[in-house]
This record gives sequence, structure tokens and C-alpha cells, in this order.
Amino acid sequence: MSVIAFCTMRHVLFAVELLACEAAFLYGYGRRKMFALRALSAFVAVTVVAVGMGHVMSYVIGRGDGGSYALFSCICYFAVFAVSAAGYFACFCISLRQLCFCAVSGYCMRHLIFSCYVLAVTAFLPEYNLLRIEYVGPVSAGIYLAVYAALYAACFFVFVRPISRSRDYDAGMNVLALFAVVLVVNVVVNAVSEVYSQEHFPLYVNGLIVQIVSMLLVLFVQTLLLDRLQLAGENKIVNTILEQQEKQYKFAEVNAELLSIKAHDLKHQVAVLRAGGEDAEKLLRSIEDVTDAYDTVIKTDNTAVNIVISEKWMYCKSHDIKLSCMVNPQALSFMENVDVYSLLGNLLDNCIEAVAAIGSPDRRVISFNIAEHAGVVTVSARNYYAGERALAGGLPVTTKTDKTSHGYGTRSIRRIVEKYGGAVDMSAEGGVFAVNITFSR
Repeated sequence: MSVIAFCTMRHVLFAVELLACEAAFLYGYGRRKMFALRALSAFVAVTVVAVGMGHVMSYVIGRGDGGSYALFSCICYFAVFAVSAAGYFACFCISLRQLCFCAVSGYCMRHLIFSCYVLAVTAFLPEYNLLRIEYVGPVSAGIYLAVYAALYAACFFVFVRPISRSRDYDAGMNVLALFAVVLVVNVVVNAVSEVYSQEHFPLYVNGLIVQIVSMLLVLFVQTLLLDRLQLAGENKIVNTILEQQEKQYKFAEVNAELLSIKAHDLKHQVAVLRAGGEDAEKLLRSIEDVTDAYDTVIKTDNTAVNIVISEKWMYCKSHDIKLSCMVNPQALSFMENVDVYSLLGNLLDNCIEAVAAIGSPDRRVISFNIAEHAGVVTVSARNYYAGERALAGGLPVTTKTDKTSHGYGTRSIRRIVEKYGGAVDMSAEGGVFAVNITFSR
């Protein structure tokens, strides 16, 4: 095998290994539109870069400079890594922080498997090391595939499955930066030690062991860290439930007050009806208008939709907010009722909170729609807002002082949407905040 073919093979293998390991952490996320085309384009881009880097490395090897080999080896591997991360970002509905976590974790997993493979074949089957040009052949390729498959399965069950219980993957940029530094150091150490592997073989083996231990520590720490984050998330959910219960209590108080007022008014209205005449006719028409509107709002075939919309409609009615709804309740039949209630409740709560801060009655309006066409379900909400509204990572930045205790509603919306393989898009332009959610059935 020629040097160019060997270097190209190594970099293509690296690209495939890296894509497989990153995919292990990304598989549960929602896919963007035209996923197949995006995935194919990303794979082609990564392959082209890998082939190009292989040609670069063959040229560097031809020069016989060990220092240049180590430097360009690191550059080539990180170039493939950057393109693979960009490709996955184009394919999946994922924030930049989540992408960083999955990409770094995927590279750590790949580097761990790579180091274990090299150590294993170096110690037991040195004559079948596929990463040595003189040993490339069908038998070494078969051993490579068997070892890699076993190590990949082990890493998946030990590290990926526990982490995948929580798909938030927001470990914080400081922690991710620390893990990235550890990873970079290990990659550099591997590149340098590979140059001098023949001259200082015991040092090379020790370096592999250190790299394996480092990657194991990083992945174990990430698993433990995300367990803590999941627990913190569950605490947030409990707090959110308590907040919702408080809202429900206040809502019940408002309804009780309204019922008291209506009961008091009914005494006078009964007297008017008994008297008859024009005033009685006007009162009857008024009562019919109210009951017709109430029936129109709350009567659908979906219990969760009924509860949310009737609750929010009554709240809007008592707070001078116009809620306009066009709902196909069967469109959300594929979702669990608790998710429907949480999704629509958070969505409408955010709309109500935004328009409640507006003084002009003409702008205290919410438009809410649920529709299905050609197997595509859309949920959309639009409302005016006062002041400025910024977005970060596709989600609105909370205007409240306590940034950590708020903004959970929009994250909950995105989490539910991604749970069912949907996509959510939020925008704030021209004083109108819009949320568009799509599901493919």
C-alpha cells in the first residue's frame, strides 16, 4: 500500500469512528427538515476533508520531519472534528452548548477506543496492527473491526446510556472547556508519542495507558455531572409544579370571585326577565352570546386541549385579553395528555405574560392555532410584546431579574417538542413574538 493510500485510509477511518461516537450521544435529538439530505451532505463533507488531510499527511511523512508530523497530525484530526461537529449541528435540533458536550464526549469516546485498540494490538498482536502500513491486510482489518465493535458497545452501555437519561446536556462552558483541554493534551501527547514509538517503546505504551485513564476519568465525570444536573432539573420541575399549583389557586380565587359577582348580578337579571319587555330581550341575547362563545372555546374531542384552552380563555376574558383560537384537537392525539397540557399551557402562559404588560387594548391579542396538513402537525402562537425581546440559543432571554429560576417554560416547550421528534422556531420581530412548532407524523 502506498503512503498516500495509507494516510487516506487512516483519516477516513478516524472520520467514521468519530461520526459513530458522536452519533451515540446525539441519536435522541429531534431532526431538522430534510434530514437525509443534510446527513448525506455532512458525511460527504467530512469524508472529503478526511481524504484531503490524508494527502497532506502523506506529504509531511515524505519530508521525514517528526515535529511537523506531530503538528500536522493534530491539525488534521481537529479539522475533521470541526467539520463533523458542524455537520451534526446542521442535522439535529440542538443548541451550541449541547453540541459542544456531544462533540467533546464523542471525541473522548473515540480517543478512548482508539487508545485501547492500539494498546491491545501492540501488546498481543503487533503483527496485525492495522495502523501500521506494513501490517495492513484482511486479517488485521477483521481484528480491527472486531475490537472496535466490542469497545464501542462497552462504551455505549457504560457511558452513553446513563447519560442519555437526560438530554439537556448543559454541563456549563467552564466544565466543557476543562474537558476539551484534557482531550487536546491527550491528542497532542498521542501524536508526539507516535513519532517516537519505535525509539522509546515503553514510554509509548505508558503514554497510551495515561490517555486511557484520562479519557475514562473525563467520561465518568461527565456521567456523574449529568446525573447531578438531572437531579437539579427534577427539582426545577417540582418547583415549576408548585408554581403552577399556585397559579391554579389564584385562578380558582378569580373564578370564585367572578361566580360571586355573577350570583349577585343574577338576582337583578332574574327580576328583569320576570318583568319582560325590551330589556329582557337584550339580556337574553347577552346571555346567549356568552354561552355560545364558551361552548365554542372549550368543546373539542381532546380532554387536555379542552382543559388548557378553557382555563386560559377564562383567564384572558377576565383580564381584557383577546384569545383567538383555531384548533384541530385530533392533530395532537399522538402525544400524551400530560405533555399536551404542559406544552400548550407553557406556550399560552408565555403569551399571556407578554401581552399583560401592554397597556393598549388593541395589542392585548393572542393568536393560537393547531392544524394538520399532509401528515405535518403545526402549533403556532403569536402575540405582541412591550419593550425589547432578545433570543439566545433559539430561546427568548428572560426579562426577570432571577435568570436561573425563570425561562424554564420555554426550555420545557423545546424538550417536549424534541421528545416527539418535532422542531420549534421562535422569533421576535416588529413587536410580534411568534412560536412555530412542527411535527411529522
